[in-house]
This record gives sequence, C-alpha cells and structure tokens, in this order.
Amino acid sequence: LVMAYVFTFWTCYVLKKEYEIIASMRLHFLASEHRRPDQFTVLVRNVPPDPDESVTELVEHFFLVNHPDHYLTHQVVYNANKLSELVKEKKKRQNWLDFYQLKYSRNQPEKPFLKTGFLGIWGERVDAIDFYTSEIEKLSKEISAE
Repeated sequence: LVMAYVFTFWTCYVLKKEYEIIASMRLHFLASEHRRPDQFTVLVRNVPPDPDESVTELVEHFFLVNHPDHYLTHQVVYNANKLSELVKEKKKRQNWLDFYQLKYSRNQPEKPFLKTGFLGIWGERVDAIDFYTSEIEKLSKEISAE
C-alpha cells in the first residue's frame, strides 16, 4: 500500500515537472513569434436578425467598417442539434419503412399493420407502410424548414 502511494506521488511529481517544461516552452515560443492576425479570434454571439441582410453579411459589414485594417475573415457557426435529431429520427423511420416493405414483399396477401399508441399496444390500427411514408414526408418538410 505504501509503494502504491509512493508511485502515485512520484508520477504526479514527474507530470508536474513535465507540464512546467512544456508550458515554459510554449510561452517562450509565443513571446518570440511576431504577432499575426490569425493568432486572434473573436467570438460574436446573438447577432440581431435583420430582414435585409443575412448574419454573414451583417458580421462582415460590421468588421469591415469598424476594423478595416485588422479584419481577415469570419465563419458563421449554427446550432444544428435540432436538425441532427430530425435526421436521426428520419433514418429510424426509414429503417422501419424498409422493414415493413420487405415484410410485405415476402408475404403479399397480408398488409403489415401497426398500432400508433403507447409501445404499439394501444391506439389506432393503421397500415404500417402508409404511416411511415407519411411520417417520413413530415420529417422531410421539417428538415427542409430547419
């Protein structure tokens, strides 16, 4: 048990010394470099919407007017979490549609049905292929809007 503590403290000591060396090397490098504009980044959030211009045009116009000598470029980043969830849901529904189409193609006389309620136990009984086709169309519209 004592050796485990000794080894742990020795490892922490060596890591601390290595970090100090790396940090000093980094600071020395940054101090010796000439300042370049690409070393600096500005984060601009919550740009107010304008019906006449896009966010890209607004940001570019602002920096070109206020900082013409120092502005190089910009990149607009959007929160695409909702879009990602919609795409994931559409893929899931497409997999179910493929499953039911394959099931129907193997057994032509029987159309596949499912219940739309909780866990597929309760609810209205509908044609599975039509249901998933309409769901995919709805999701495609939502994805296009997003």
